[in-house]
Amino acid sequence: MYFCSLNVFGLSVCFFMRLLRYIDYIFTFFADKHCEMCGDSLELNSHGLCKKCAESGIFDSIRFQYEGNIIEQHLYGLVKVEAASALMKYTDNDVAHKLIYNLKYNNDKGVALLFGNQIANHIVADDRYGNIDFVIPVPLHHNRLKKRGYNQSELIANQVAKVLNTEVNATNLYRCRDNVSQTKKSKLQRAENVKMLFDIYDDAIFANKSVLLIDDVFTTGSTIIDCCRALSKSENIKIYVYTAAAAYKEY
Repeated sequence: MYFCSLNVFGLSVCFFMRLLRYIDYIFTFFADKHCEMCGDSLELNSHGLCKKCAESGIFDSIRFQYEGNIIEQHLYGLVKVEAASALMKYTDNDVAHKLIYNLKYNNDKGVALLFGNQIANHIVADDRYGNIDFVIPVPLHHNRLKKRGYNQSELIANQVAKVLNTEVNATNLYRCRDNVSQTKKSKLQRAENVKMLFDIYDDAIFANKSVLLIDDVFTTGSTIIDCCRALSKSENIKIYVYTAAAAYKEY
């Protein structure tokens, strides 16, 4: 009798917890969300920015999207990339910072759709980018992936691949170890923190392929550089890079 009571109590607690999760999901879904740029309420199919702000030119940063831009200059001589670009500049408390923070820490996965669509559209319009065989997100270590529940770069990559009608490969490039947060590190410390942090399982998969490496933010470039070095183990690979934002103050 006592055992049955415990079972009933346990089931009641499980049901109550599940009910709370559903209520939270429904509240989040129907909550009035606002544009991070102008503050207006978002349309039903908008994510992060309203349609007007998304089309205002905020994703057309000339600093990061022309041939020989400052990202490509930063990578030159360190790794070989065919082209590298970013959608927008990233500084503390600006629109890009808010969007990426919401994507990474507030579970606003719709922002990944916004970034993915914009990146894909820019690639289609940019002659520097050829046909892409694989879209590759910068990987998270499994410990961080387990804690967060998703890889924000992979969410962006999934949408890019969907629009470009190509394939995502989120398994061959991997993070060898979990590094500590980059947030409060200097440029030199960040470079040391990610050195030899990435590798690939099978270099034959990317051999003779064109791959697009996707990340959320380009800061010092250390993460991208180490990923490119790992990818370059594949023979005759062509590497393209696109990030949602780039920290202009780092250059």
